Amino acid sequence: MNNSIIISRNFVEFGPFEPKEIIDFHKRGILGELDHLREQGKEDWLLIAEWVQQSAKPARPAIKKAAPVAKKAPAKKSA
Repeated sequence: MNNSIIISRNFVEFGPFEPKEIIDFHKRGILGELDHLREQGKEDWLLIAEWVQQSAKPARPAIKKAAPVAKKAPAKKSA
């Protein structure tokens, strides 16, 4: 697994997990505020909330295409 995440709760490590699993665990309330995690191969531990905030990608606003402009019929010239 590349990008694997290790969770630490009360100095006991669990994992590895995929990042999407961590986000799901967080949304479901499985992870506590005092739980930490680190990416496998790194030594820095982060609080779950910090990691979620850092990993959240800013949502790109949907780009709406302008409605096509109807062409008007040419004006009739009076003779």
